[in-house]
Amino acid sequence: MADWDPEATLRQGASILTPALQPLGFRFDVVQVDESSGGTFAVGVFDRGNRSLELHVRSALGIVMYRVGDASLEHRAFMDELGVVDRADPGYSDDPLDGFRHILEDLQKHAESFLDGSRDGEFLVWATRHTLGEQLRRLPSSGPLRRRLSFKVPGCPLSHAALPAVAARRDPTASPTRVTAVRRGTREACAREVGSP
Repeated sequence: MADWDPEATLRQGASILTPALQPLGFRFDVVQVDESSGGTFAVGVFDRGNRSLELHVRSALGIVMYRVGDASLEHRAFMDELGVVDRADPGYSDDPLDGFRHILEDLQKHAESFLDGSRDGEFLVWATRHTLGEQLRRLPSSGPLRRRLSFKVPGCPLSHAALPAVAARRDPTASPTRVTAVRRGTREACAREVGSP
């Protein structure tokens, strides 16, 4: 097993992000260093007012969580909601500090709205949608509740099997019921006239 110091890695990584975040009022603090079944880990937070960027480290950067008030999104989910997940830096490297460099690049290229607060309303909607998707994913794969929540829109590849990644809404003014399935984080949509599911 490699000999590493998660807290030292966290502090070195934070020094990569500090020049970009400190001028915007973010302050860094190590909030937890502990042991778990996976070994030693460290958690640090850049925060400013009601928003924070939370960083988890073991041997390298792991979980990256964006928070605005009580709402939160992990890095990949946030990039997905911004519609840039395919352009966001994947963060694969043997250097444990490269993950911090990748986050810095994604913050500067894609997540300026998190830094300046210009899309907080959308962030809250995205976080709520993501939380709902996680809760739906935990439901049993079959049964009456799942049947009420799942549906198949003819000709729409995003429906049914992709339920956790789909936000669905009915338009009560359409006849028959118009179901619109929108893949989370993208502009793709399928709309078909269908009867009640």
